[in-house]
Amino acid sequence: MVEILPVDLTSSHLEILRYRAEVVNQRTEITKLEREVEYFKERLALTLAKIFGRSSEKRAAEVSPAQMLLFSSSEEPAEESPANTEQVSYSRSKRQSLEGKVPSGVRFPDHLPRVDKIIDEGEGVVISQKVSERLAAHPNAFYVKRTIRKTRKVGGVPVTPGLAPEVIETKTVDLSFLVYVIIAKYVWHLPLYRQEQILKSQQIRLSRDSLIRYVIGVASLLKPIYVAVGVELFSGNHLFGDETPVMVGSTKNGIKKFEQAWFWTFLGESGCAFYHSPSRAYKEVEPLIKSFRGHFQSDGYKVYDKMAKAYPEITLVGCWAHSRRKFVDAEKGSNAPEAKQALRYIRALYRVEARIREAKQPPDILKLRQRFSSKILKLFHKWLKAKASDPNLLPKTLFGTAVRYTLKRWEPLCCFVSNPKLTIDSNAVEREIRPVALGKKNWLFCASEEGAEASAILYSLIASCRLANVDPATYLFDVLERISHHPASKVKELIPVNWKNIPKNI
Repeated sequence: MVEILPVDLTSSHLEILRYRAEVVNQRTEITKLEREVEYFKERLALTLAKIFGRSSEKRAAEVSPAQMLLFSSSEEPAEESPANTEQVSYSRSKRQSLEGKVPSGVRFPDHLPRVDKIIDEGEGVVISQKVSERLAAHPNAFYVKRTIRKTRKVGGVPVTPGLAPEVIETKTVDLSFLVYVIIAKYVWHLPLYRQEQILKSQQIRLSRDSLIRYVIGVASLLKPIYVAVGVELFSGNHLFGDETPVMVGSTKNGIKKFEQAWFWTFLGESGCAFYHSPSRAYKEVEPLIKSFRGHFQSDGYKVYDKMAKAYPEITLVGCWAHSRRKFVDAEKGSNAPEAKQALRYIRALYRVEARIREAKQPPDILKLRQRFSSKILKLFHKWLKAKASDPNLLPKTLFGTAVRYTLKRWEPLCCFVSNPKLTIDSNAVEREIRPVALGKKNWLFCASEEGAEASAILYSLIASCRLANVDPATYLFDVLERISHHPASKVKELIPVNWKNIPKNI
């Protein structure tokens, strides 16, 4: 008879349980690593798409609007009039010139055309004349303005007509040249060192230091108008806001350093204003925005959320272009079908706006938005909440980030439906930032905080001219001629939106 020995099953069961636990841990680790691989693959695909792919967010229509929207459907410079004569019999201290040290014996080359203005008044024999030359410019070429003052002997005393007072104390350049330098840098994006090279090619010896002084000097004269633009903006009831980085230089302990600063940008019905600040913190924008009451439209930057909480009179309005951008990144990163579906919903919202813009007769904007856009938003919101509650949606993926971004800002994103004066996005202010971005690719940085402040002033007035459909060169020339005798209490008349209604000197 064979004896059956008892078997101890306890140790075997423990081994099996231990192996099962190891398998579960390994599977968990594998899942975690797979998710990390997917995350980095998404980021890599997005980076490659940004480097080598198309940058436009436009998409070809994949479905008919009815399905998604649920409904069918070379002039020569003019000669100036002579200035009044005056006999100067007093002395005064010499004002410091904006251009700094000018090369001794500076002469403008003979090939530049001359435009003469002769000042000759009174009776008597002409015994001599005084000739002063200033470099001038119009959009096509440089030229030289010559002022010839005839000195006559009256009663045995030489009398020379006086010069008209200059807006800016300069030795060698005319107001038209100052306007040219500003337009060349802030409209044509020509850095001052390139302008210096252009001048050298025309045998004109003006240093970059002089050009810098011109720009800062003109900006300081225009600062009261710049302040008036800001006052008008913040007294309105609808404001766009954004910010853009800029490198600014400063000297500390004898060492020149360049650090990232910011231009805060605000746009409203009366114009556009840029404000330079060393950081992007709330403390920088709070003094500017605290007087504003109304709808403030921007991206989802947290500073604006904090601002709205601190000031209940400010209503945040979201930007669908920024939300769309998140889903475009998700589409580029993983080509997710969910991202494409989200973009279809957003595209449908924009089709409603296109229908409003393209209407031959002014449409009832509020009626159209509440009839069609509200339905699209309701469907989209339901779809987003379903995706957000899906346990398979990884929150760190590009698509998960886009869903959370949109749901978090859902209420501000829907504001435009209930107010016909609001827009679907904040692209208007981004269009005004674009010239700054183009300029930075050329001039790269502001050499000093003083230069950054001057750039903010000039970019503001030029952008306000663009919004008011005013030629910035014409505006700057006229305003700089007026500003010395224009009443300070009426400075608001000189902001571009109001200036175009002022009678001009012919």
